[in-house]
Amino acid sequence: MENLNQNLKIFLSQIKNKNLKLSVAESVTGGKFASLITSISGASNYFKLGIICYSNEAKKKILKIDQLILKNKGAVSKETAEAMLRGILKLISVDFALSFTGNAGPSIMEDKELGLSYIGIYYKGKFEIFKYKSMLKNRKKIILDTINYSLEESIKILEK
Repeated sequence: MENLNQNLKIFLSQIKNKNLKLSVAESVTGGKFASLITSISGASNYFKLGIICYSNEAKKKILKIDQLILKNKGAVSKETAEAMLRGILKLISVDFALSFTGNAGPSIMEDKELGLSYIGIYYKGKFEIFKYKSMLKNRKKIILDTINYSLEESIKILEK
């Protein structure tokens, strides 16, 4: 958790220093990313929107994800992670956006293994999708581990 807190501080410092606006579309993380961001004083200066689309129905209705993506690729896929990013960007204009979809367990879902996640990151007009496999077995720890990985990748992208 210490590593997560340090990465969160670095990431938010980058967001603030670059004067970026931020949004997130969450599924597997269930709002935990947005909760971490908004627990920091001053978040309203850069955090614009956080959406939890846990069910496929919500993904279709709110983020306008094509039914064929969910049917053919599944909710836990790089295609869904990208579609979630594109969906939130249609709802609000921001400089930096993330999406999270995956399986935190306790069991296999859509033939996707426990701990598998796809994280989408949008910055400077570019969409990047990261596949991440947490080796942890506890649901809460998988979620935090996935968020920490997203922060590590976000920091690298913002350093470029």
